[in-house]
Amino acid sequence: FNFLLTGACWAQTALVDNMPIASSTSYTITPGTYSIADVGNDGIINITNKSNVVIEATGVTTTGTGSTGYVVYISNCDNITIKNFQGGSGYKYAVYAQNSRRITVNGCTFSNNKKNLIGWIGIGDNKNAALGGGVFMYNCKNSDVFSNVMTNQNDGVALYNCDTIRVHDNNLSHNTGYGVRMFHTNYCTINNNDCSYTNRTTDPSDCAHKLL
Repeated sequence: FNFLLTGACWAQTALVDNMPIASSTSYTITPGTYSIADVGNDGIINITNKSNVVIEATGVTTTGTGSTGYVVYISNCDNITIKNFQGGSGYKYAVYAQNSRRITVNGCTFSNNKKNLIGWIGIGDNKNAALGGGVFMYNCKNSDVFSNVMTNQNDGVALYNCDTIRVHDNNLSHNTGYGVRMFHTNYCTINNNDCSYTNRTTDPSDCAHKLL
């Protein structure tokens, strides 16, 4: 997938909770280390009913509290790109996307989000039992997740009721649930991801651990 943003406005901004996002705009987040709790569990960056948005976050690291909330929350959107976050940790998922198409997550380090080692994980569990981790997608299509590092949490990438998603060239190792989790998800390309050392030390469960 090659997504193109044309005729867009450009804006530079510091990262703040619930920063306003407009369609057809590319945002460059001011580099720095941020500590921001997602108080409303609706994303530090909330992108809802928007199209043609780029979030460029080179040199940006943000840390949440209590493994709750999201760095980026995307809903009912088309053609959204999230790229080059240096770090996003301490949230439930770094990126949560639903009911959207043409979502790209590229070049980000989204590690050390929600993690647990206790309790059975069933391969038949639906999205209501999603564990937390790097990228979550529900009812999304035609999207691309590549060249990211998403380790030391429950999931690397979780796909529920999705189709035509490409997940490639990611480091999704050392997670406690899944490297790549797919539930009622079809027509995807999953290749060249490191999903090694996925393990639950107390309850083995239906976890996945292999190099794809």
